Amino acid sequence: MEYNAHALGNYRGHIMTNCKEALKHSYITGFSFFEVDIQRTSDGHFVAYHLWTQADADRMQVPFVLSNPVPDLKTFLNYLYLTNAFPEGLTPLTLENIFDFMKKHSDITVMFDFLAGYVDRDNPELMQSFASKFTDKKIIDRSVVETYSLNNARYLYEAGYPNVQPWIDMPENSEKGFQTIEEILSFIKKYNIKNVSMSPIRIKNHSVDLEALHKAGVRVFSPGYNTVKDLKEAEKLGLDIVTTDLPMCGGTKATLKKLRYRLLSHLLFGKKAKKYKEKYKRLCACIVR
Repeated sequence: MEYNAHALGNYRGHIMTNCKEALKHSYITGFSFFEVDIQRTSDGHFVAYHLWTQADADRMQVPFVLSNPVPDLKTFLNYLYLTNAFPEGLTPLTLENIFDFMKKHSDITVMFDFLAGYVDRDNPELMQSFASKFTDKKIIDRSVVETYSLNNARYLYEAGYPNVQPWIDMPENSEKGFQTIEEILSFIKKYNIKNVSMSPIRIKNHSVDLEALHKAGVRVFSPGYNTVKDLKEAEKLGLDIVTTDLPMCGGTKATLKKLRYRLLSHLLFGKKAKKYKEKYKRLCACIVR
């Protein structure tokens, strides 16, 4: 099982930042799969951002204008994220910045979570515009675009982008024609799909669907596995790639095992129990390869 760094990964305890610092840190600590949220600015540029909402602006500590919530590129690039925690701020990214990072690091794969496609579920112009940005075959081969509607998946594919990754929800929450596993497999075959994203609830309640997808040679991604216990459960279920907010631990398993032993000793017998409890808590809340 592989680990997918959600919104480019956990950066010093902060999640869902989609920022330059998180991308670099996640790569250095061992991630090779990355998920990034994509939006389009008011002047037509694609950037790494979750949603143009008040809640997201407040979370990232950036300006928000209710009458004009979508910034232009210049305004976006002047954002400094989370200045309360990081005085110099964290750095926004454009789609081109991510492509540049992929070119420098040929061992990574990026899943573009095109959330605009979730909000605007039937927009051929938007999908065609996004597909046109993928001009480098090496980038295309190491990327997938997650879509939330069948039409947007079709538009991307027809615009020449081959690696469409549809979202598989519970049958009652899905579009007609994409509810049963038979319908899903038919769609997958027609559009030569190699990867899908699947709701954790569907995986738990319809385990035979996961088996059928694997039999068809499809890799299954799934989000929201944010504890070590969750990751162990995902591995038992047979997931291929899980999207997580957990950071990657540094060091070998043997080194970390020794460190855990020492911390546990201090937790039980040391005078600085509170300090060591915090260290142990941090150590247990990360991925050990």
